[in-house]
Amino acid sequence: MLILWQGSAMDRAVHTLLPMFEYGFEEQKHDAAAQEQAVRLLARLRAEGLYG
Repeated sequence: MLILWQGSAMDRAVHTLLPMFEYGFEEQKHDAAAQEQAVRLLARLRAEGLYG
């Protein structure tokens, strides 16, 4: 357990780092969504015989 006292050095560090972590998680969501779209597109192209 970590207790963050408001205004402490650790509290400031956590508040500085959290937005960066959230950005990273959001990037992962975008990457996963892009991969899903690519899989669907390739499946359609294969079904139409345009991609082997």
